[in-house]
Amino acid sequence: APPGDARVELAVFGTRQQDTMPRLQLAFPHRIVERFTELERDIDFARLGKGEYRLQVTVRGAGGSLLAKRESQFTVE
Repeated sequence: APPGDARVELAVFGTRQQDTMPRLQLAFPHRIVERFTELERDIDFARLGKGEYRLQVTVRGAGGSLLAKRESQFTVE
């Protein structure tokens, strides 16, 4: 992504097909200085409860343009 201001959106979903609404959602600004490759954020998943989840990370640039979108599954034990 090119340098500039961005908005990072995190959403956590259950892994069942009917889980279309996020169980946890947050967004925050992020400044892209050079090439956007890593982002670090502490998030407490304790309130989700045990189970399988899908994390969706979306990065949008100025004007809402989509810069990146990634998903990954994880387990809360």
